[in-house]
Amino acid sequence: MGFVVQVVLERYDCSRLVVCEARRRKDDTGGWKYRRRRSTSSRIHKERRGYEDDPAARATDRIIREAVDGNNEKCRELILGLPQKLMRRTELVNQVIFGLGKHVSADEAKWALLAACEKGFQPNTRTFSALLGAFTRETRMNEVVTLFDSMTEFKVSPDISCFNALINCFAHGNDTRGAEEIFKELKGNKEIRPNAITYNIMLEMYSKRSCFEKVDALYLEMEAEGVHPDGITYNTYINALGRAGRIADAERVFKNCPSPDVFTFTTLMKTFSEFNRFEAAKSLFEDMKRAGIDPSLVTYSVMIDCLGKAGELVGAQMIMDEMTIRGLSPNIVCYTSLIRGYAQKGDLTGVLFLLKSMEESRLRPTERTFCEVIDAFTSSGKFDGAELMVEKMRDADMRLGIVAYNTLLKLYNSQKNVVKVRQIFEELVLNGNQPDEVSFNTYINALGEANDMTGAECAFLEMRARNVKVDVVTWNTILKIFAANGELESSLAVVQEMISHGVEPNIISYNTLLSTCAVHGTDPKPVLKQMRNRGLAPTEVTYATLMKICATRGDLQGCLNHYEKLLRDGIKPSEGTHSALASAFANHGSTDHLMSFMRENEKRLDIQTILDKATIYSARIGHFDQTEVCLSAFPEVTGKSPARSTFKSVLECFLKEGRVERAETVFYSLRPEEIDESIFNVMINAYGMQQNLERISALASSYSDYLKDVDHVVDMLCRANKTDAVERILCLYRKHHGAPNKAMSQSRKKMYQRLSKREDWKSRD
Repeated sequence: MGFVVQVVLERYDCSRLVVCEARRRKDDTGGWKYRRRRSTSSRIHKERRGYEDDPAARATDRIIREAVDGNNEKCRELILGLPQKLMRRTELVNQVIFGLGKHVSADEAKWALLAACEKGFQPNTRTFSALLGAFTRETRMNEVVTLFDSMTEFKVSPDISCFNALINCFAHGNDTRGAEEIFKELKGNKEIRPNAITYNIMLEMYSKRSCFEKVDALYLEMEAEGVHPDGITYNTYINALGRAGRIADAERVFKNCPSPDVFTFTTLMKTFSEFNRFEAAKSLFEDMKRAGIDPSLVTYSVMIDCLGKAGELVGAQMIMDEMTIRGLSPNIVCYTSLIRGYAQKGDLTGVLFLLKSMEESRLRPTERTFCEVIDAFTSSGKFDGAELMVEKMRDADMRLGIVAYNTLLKLYNSQKNVVKVRQIFEELVLNGNQPDEVSFNTYINALGEANDMTGAECAFLEMRARNVKVDVVTWNTILKIFAANGELESSLAVVQEMISHGVEPNIISYNTLLSTCAVHGTDPKPVLKQMRNRGLAPTEVTYATLMKICATRGDLQGCLNHYEKLLRDGIKPSEGTHSALASAFANHGSTDHLMSFMRENEKRLDIQTILDKATIYSARIGHFDQTEVCLSAFPEVTGKSPARSTFKSVLECFLKEGRVERAETVFYSLRPEEIDESIFNVMINAYGMQQNLERISALASSYSDYLKDVDHVVDMLCRANKTDAVERILCLYRKHHGAPNKAMSQSRKKMYQRLSKREDWKSRD
């Protein structure tokens, strides 16, 4: 399997793009073959075309190939053997220095410079740009500064490319202040002025640190100084705006770009994809092709990821086929994105097929591939698929890193399997990995949900002992544990301790406190006061929780007041808000008031959801007359039938209270297409408990297909020792579907074993 090595003079280090590219492939004899490929840069193409048969150029390329293979001694031998006249070919020597710095080490590149200088080589600014770039990649800031200061010893005056390399070093080393000082000094220099590359480095630095206000200011300053933005400027700025969530501004900058290239289109497409604007991303992809710009491998990867997240797996597969037709081989990123899409759909067959295709393409799934697939299965609740991927990852014989362990912790935490969570956390530590904040947060959350307060406290203390950053997520996890136990005073104390440790509570912290008030009927005023004092604005979750508190207290007007505040703040109501409203009206017991409210607010409410929730809540609190009024109102108010889940909940509530006739009235009012397996199971279980064999037969005859999956119904009836009902259901099952499955047979066997033991005890008495 081959791989490509590109020797590049980076734009931040020098003003050159691509020097050469070597493709290395293993031949049938086990040796290595090299194939030179022409550069994609037309300027370099013209330059190289002139010396295809130049012995000096071939010698330079040979040194670079030795550098790629890591043959340091051979490389040094070749450098020392270069003829004196070659030292006048500055660009060729610069290529050698850059190649060593890129693929061996900065120290080796520096040695090559000194060796060349001894043979009469005179370095120039590009030489130092290449060396500065090499030390920057190794984040050796002190050496970069020393090298920059030593340029005068070689009688070389730094130009803008050298200053750019120096600023880039500080930016890569997270020394924002140092980069700003050099940039300020450069702006005060009358001879050397910042160029587009300088501004690009600063823009990227601020963007990575989420200093979006500084990004805006720098972009405006660039225009004011007369520095024309280039493609990288637009790409960096669009990316920063996307990360800040300012999609409209990103689109505006894109439209102002005079000649967007493949990178510009791809950057905006990625932004659209990250914010789930899938149609916009697809439209932009088509615009790019209409503009005559060929998509790159990265572009195709972004589109496959976008369509995978949108659930358009056929479209994603078509994009991958288009890549292949255009001669681009899908890489590990493309396969991972598509596999994740199938996993999110819970399609295990599709995932296994793609993994097999990867192996056929000689691509080995990475740890990231497995982690993303496991995570996707976990998020979609398909734990069987996730477990299978865990087995495949372990069978791949790869050393698991912290990302893999965090994914496994999340999987077992989602399954509420605290035993497995403990095992994975212990394995993580035993295998020499350092748990990070994600590991501890998941571990503490699992222990808290298992009511292991002592274990959660010990994990928190261990986290601090290991000097792992205790962030707001950790504190919110601890807060959630106390809140779940209804300990409002302890929860408020956690918030105060959080502040004392320099961690600012966020809106999630206060929403967690409010949820405690909602569950246990505590007054939320102290929490709201503290939240306002810290300048935190309420979110949709905040208002929904406050409305829920009012609904629990029967305070319908208070609930409506919070709803009006939510609308005034410009927040879009969600299902949680509608549930709180429905609960308030159900507790208030006024159906007329509910209908009037829905008619008045028809345009801004999800009427179907509110009426569904109101129907369910009224049934749960035993207001059955109100429940029937709500059910009958659906055709007139919404023009639709209630959701199947609504019917199921209502039937369960009626049957729980022994209102079998009311349940039958609702059931037989349903159209055949409205009855699903869950509703069928509710009714057949109810008839089974009554030993109503006539009703069981009638129901099973009408909906024989649903008899396929009545394992748990049979199991429940067996546990209740309803022998006649069990035998009737199994008889009907044999008639329509053949022999009962193993689960049913086992349940029936256990039932008769229990009854046999009872008879034995009776005979003894």
